[in-house]
Amino acid sequence: MTSVLNVDTIADKAGTGPVGLTKQHAAKAWVNFTTATSTAIADSFNVGSLTDEGTGYTTITFTNAMSNQDYSKSMSAGTGGYAMYAGTVGHAVATTTEFRHYAADGGTPTARDCDDNSATVHGDLA
Repeated sequence: MTSVLNVDTIADKAGTGPVGLTKQHAAKAWVNFTTATSTAIADSFNVGSLTDEGTGYTTITFTNAMSNQDYSKSMSAGTGGYAMYAGTVGHAVATTTEFRHYAADGGTPTARDCDDNSATVHGDLA
């Protein structure tokens, strides 16, 4: 037997707003952005802004803070169909409100601005 649930909106218990994802294992933030000619968000969730910190370095700031700085970050970068190395920068410690994305040529590794960057964050919101 198969059950089907068709709904338009799932509201909180009071019926006044959306269901909160504070303690569930869904992504708490994600962003797709470019740094090729300028630093700009293409699409995002819970990301308020980007700061260009120089070639290959971008600080990502959350709209809603995380509960601690031990959240998980997954990052990628690419340009012209070519995959690049992406990660965090060792000396840039993540905080509850932001972290730094780093993109580089995999072989060199030389910091590089890319046209297709992304980051996803899992953890608990404050």
